[in-house]
Amino acid sequence: MANPVVQVQWSLTSSTEATYNVARGILVAATSDNVQPLAILACERFGNTLAMSQETCNKIEQRVLPTPKPAVVQFLQGLVGYSKNDCASQFGKSQAGVQFLGLAAALLSTTDPFKSSESIALMLRNTAVDTRLLPTTRQLKDMLARLQPRCIQSGFMNDVLAAQKSIREWEIKQGETPERVEYSSWLPDPKGMEMLVDAFRQLCRIGATSVTQISIRTFCCTPWVAAFTQWCLGFAPSIFLDDGRRISQGADSRVIVTILTGATEDSPPGIEVAVHHGFQGPRDLAVSGITGPWEGVSRIDMYGQWLLQNYAFDDVEARECLMQVLPGALHQVLERLHFSRYKHFDHRVPLENWPFEQCKDTRQQIHPDMLNLRLYPLPKVSDLSRMLRIIIGHDTIRVDPFENGLLVADNEKCKVYLKDLAIDCGCTKCAASHRAGAVSNMFKPCECKDFYRRLSIVVADILALSLFNSPNGLYIRLPIPQHLETRNRLKTAVECIITTGKIQVCEFTDLLDWSLALVGHKVTKEVRDLDWIMSCQLGQAVWPTIYDTNIAEKRGFLSLSWLRGDLRYKDEIYKVVQGSDEGSFMLDPTDDIYNEAVTRPCNLVPSLRMKWRIKVGDGVLRASFGVQGMDDRYAPHTVNPVLLLSNLAAALNVEDCPHEAGMELEREDRFCTYTGPINPTQPASESKNKASPKLAVVAIDGADDLRLLTMACPTQPPFVLRKSACLRCCLDVCRRTNFPVLIL
Repeated sequence: MANPVVQVQWSLTSSTEATYNVARGILVAATSDNVQPLAILACERFGNTLAMSQETCNKIEQRVLPTPKPAVVQFLQGLVGYSKNDCASQFGKSQAGVQFLGLAAALLSTTDPFKSSESIALMLRNTAVDTRLLPTTRQLKDMLARLQPRCIQSGFMNDVLAAQKSIREWEIKQGETPERVEYSSWLPDPKGMEMLVDAFRQLCRIGATSVTQISIRTFCCTPWVAAFTQWCLGFAPSIFLDDGRRISQGADSRVIVTILTGATEDSPPGIEVAVHHGFQGPRDLAVSGITGPWEGVSRIDMYGQWLLQNYAFDDVEARECLMQVLPGALHQVLERLHFSRYKHFDHRVPLENWPFEQCKDTRQQIHPDMLNLRLYPLPKVSDLSRMLRIIIGHDTIRVDPFENGLLVADNEKCKVYLKDLAIDCGCTKCAASHRAGAVSNMFKPCECKDFYRRLSIVVADILALSLFNSPNGLYIRLPIPQHLETRNRLKTAVECIITTGKIQVCEFTDLLDWSLALVGHKVTKEVRDLDWIMSCQLGQAVWPTIYDTNIAEKRGFLSLSWLRGDLRYKDEIYKVVQGSDEGSFMLDPTDDIYNEAVTRPCNLVPSLRMKWRIKVGDGVLRASFGVQGMDDRYAPHTVNPVLLLSNLAAALNVEDCPHEAGMELEREDRFCTYTGPINPTQPASESKNKASPKLAVVAIDGADDLRLLTMACPTQPPFVLRKSACLRCCLDVCRRTNFPVLIL
């Protein structure tokens, strides 16, 4: 199928009838996305000047423009989806608009809206018939920011990664080192983008053209340039090294890309574009710089390929080593990464001080049998194995423990690989061990130590991605900031476990922050401040599954649900939902209901229900757990839902026992007392005997929503949760650990 026709210039001039027909649609789209109508109109007309292949236009129509019915987020009662009247839908009404979306998709899939707006502003200025009426860069940025969530679904970043992989495979086959062939993750600056678009326009414009060939010389933008060429023209370019060696042969010889293997005074640091006319030499020659590394969004399977390539696990020896040690390393970290210190509770310590007191080494840890009852934020081994297969690209690999408690370094394949690294390392330690008389560099990083750093990043990524339900459709933002943090607590803990095998402790927020960063959500502050309920960025809304199910699973309590689209609440778009606890503190309702001794599991407040409360803030939503029922006497009481996740990380869960779940105690227990969900720690706080207060038994048997409310207790006591075990066994766990609260 022929590619769309291309004009040389664009103009806002049109007939009165045409203006009337488009005005309403543009105004509706501008109102829906809160952008300037001029930006939409100018970019739609500019689309007529773009060379965009029919294949790309089809991708835009099939991947970017469809608008499924929005889905409901149950706990929030908000919608996630796209509007049928937004900017993208308006562009999709004309061929020119679809062609502009093709350009926008390439830019927004690999850089941010501001840098994209700079490039498009330059293109608009250089092709406009009348430059007196152009949208500003800020107006373009606002429009592109609204287009980005849709445009990243085009798949352009996957094409860039495929081009990068192809060059890397050639490099490995030829035995080239990374320093010899530069294929790093950079893209041209705005001038370079404009040069490429203009060159492709000349090649494909309406009418006779004398352009016979376009030659592009690039130092470090080759994958992006190769993918963009295919994206715009419908065929891949031929790629050569500057010494004449061919890396790939394109189907059409009209575009030649030459990789410069070193920056010199005669070779540009960015790209050089030459347009050849007939048998003459290049008549139009332009040189530009680079704007920095691309920030791309790719499918999860393509991200796996990038991850292994970026961290040097894609050659034969490194991949074989990784395949042998990664399953065991994952299992080791799954079992030995803790998210609480699980110390015996000391009733003499005020509850509000316990999270800090339990960090002291002098505190005794609970018995190992009790540790088996802890809740895991990470999922089951089967779910972890599924994510491992996606990232590695292998259908049969699965997470399995090392034999007899061995470590990564004990694996025979790993020993050989580390020995080879040490021979070529050059650091002081490796030079002394493997090369007698060799000159070492005391400041050179150790290659063997770096292997464990790289392996820990792969392990942490798989752990973090395993939290997502149905992850196959996820888009991953790369590069990942956490990869580069030298003191990231999750990465440090993982590396320590795979090198020593010892138990390590980190916060659940470290894992959650890593997971959200992988999908492009910049909410580190909200997560670490225990202020994150939900976020929606890059067209992906993410929230903890427990908020919908009300069920605290023993494995996977930090499971994350997600939907594609914008988060809308009462017709407004929001990016973040934060926790709120601005309500009044209330006495517990069970004080006036039941004062007898504990004998059985029961629910003393059957008419009470937990209810989500949502408040609209300045650009954010604030959510809290509230209470409904009992004549609304407790309506003012609210708690921060985020504390639920923090408290679960330190809780124990008694799933079952040999007895009947509803079995009553043989005699009443005078050393515990029933309490309710609003103030479960009231017995401990009011007891005169601080050394041994009564154990609080929260009488909400069968009410999962009230269990969530209780577990979000702001004083953050260590809980024991009862699932299907009898009351006697649960009380026994509480007394063996000194945990002050049992939730029925």
